Order: sequence, then structure tokens, then C-alpha cells
Amino acid sequence: MSARSSIEQVAGGARANVLSVSFTGVELGRDLDSLLAKETRGFALHRIDPLGDLTAASGYVSLPAMARGYAEQAAGLAPIAVIGYCTAATLTLALAEELAAAGDRAPLVVLLDPLRPTPASVARSFEDRRRAFGRTEPPVADVDCQGDPGTALRGMASQLALDATAFAADNEMDAEDADAITTELVARYRAWLGFLLATAHHAPAGDALAVRCLMSRDREIPAALVDPLSVRRLALSAEELPGADAVRELVFEMIEAGASHV
Repeated sequence: MSARSSIEQVAGGARANVLSVSFTGVELGRDLDSLLAKETRGFALHRIDPLGDLTAASGYVSLPAMARGYAEQAAGLAPIAVIGYCTAATLTLALAEELAAAGDRAPLVVLLDPLRPTPASVARSFEDRRRAFGRTEPPVADVDCQGDPGTALRGMASQLALDATAFAADNEMDAEDADAITTELVARYRAWLGFLLATAHHAPAGDALAVRCLMSRDREIPAALVDPLSVRRLALSAEELPGADAVRELVFEMIEAGASHV
């Protein structure tokens, strides 16, 4: 799917393989995979990091292309479950569909506080990143997040590069710090916006998948992603959910229950 694409094992185990799709260090600074890896009940846990892969990519990658690429790599693992957090939910569903099409059975899908971005929310994320560079003026060129996503991403990346260069100059940064801003941070921002665009422009099917969903007490159910009947509400805030030991226990209980029916 990109110049870099890898699946990392984060916890060993003698039982079946489980895949986690998340953005380490991005969602409120928490590491969901570290939480899951604390006690896997003997399952081997593997992590997919789309943001890291997209940071290394040179341009826009569609969500179906991501799902196919990861499914090809994960085929040998034959995961019995795929776990997706927040905005990774849509990719998690698409990946499970690809694995189901290529294998003997579909993996169980466990979604944690799933969130589906929209073109409008992607535009707001772009504005937020511009404000991080101290820019409030309109972009040099209009960016249409409802139109072609590749064109939109190129426009946003170009604008962020200009903003980062201006920010470095305004703050009289030395060459090393300026390069970290204009190269590394812009690449990370581009990857995040590209992922949001790819997700917003993809409509998952997921009809043939077994989906279980854990949601915090106030998060709105994304009807386009999950059946409300598959949702279990928890007495946790959105901030608490990805770091709660009780969530890990529920996740692996669901996986064990699913495995017992195979």
C-alpha cells in the first residue's frame, strides 16, 4: 500500500493471533496496544500502525488499498479477531472484509469508541493544524475535502509546508529545529489528514462480519459503521476508555467467546 507497511508483534502467545489497528501516541497520547498487551490471555497480539506507514508514503493512499495491503501481510497470521479504535474503525472493518474474502472465515471485529470522519471534520482538522503553526489567514488555495481526496491532500500538504516554513522563520529556529517542523511534523500531519480523507471517502459494507462494539458513556453511535444492537455502553468517559483495564478484559472475553464458536 505504501513505501513502508509492516505488522509488529507487541505480545507473544501460544493461542491464536489478534490484530490491533490504532494510532499509537496520537489519540489523547495513550497507547492502546500497551494496555492490550498487559494481559492477552495467551493470544498473540500484533499491531498495525497506518499513520506510521502513511507518513512514509509519498502521496494519497485509498482505504481499500490500505486494507488490501494489510490483509496480504496478515494472511499468514490468520487472525481470529481485529480490534479497531476510534477513527481506525472503518479500516478495521475493511481489513476484516479482505481477510474474510481470502481465508476460511471472517475474523471477529471489536470496535472501541468508533468514530467516522466526514469531509467537514477533515476540513476542521486541517484548520486545527494550521492554527498549531499560528496561521489564521485563509489558505493560498481553496481545499475541497468533498472532492477528489488526492487533490485535497496535495493542497493541504502544500499549505502546511508554507505554514511550517513561516512558523520556523517567525520563531527564528535553527536549521535542525526548522527541519523537524517543516519536514517531519508536516509529513505526520499530511499522513493523518490523508487517513481521515481516505476514511471519509469510503463506505464500508461489513454486513457479513461479526462486530462487537464498546463505547464510552457519551460517544454518539456512528450508525453508518455499527448496528446499535452490537454496542455495549460503559460507565467510562471517552478519555478513560482506551486506558481502562476493564476494557481490556471485556475485549478478550469477546474474543474468547467468538473463538469458542468456531
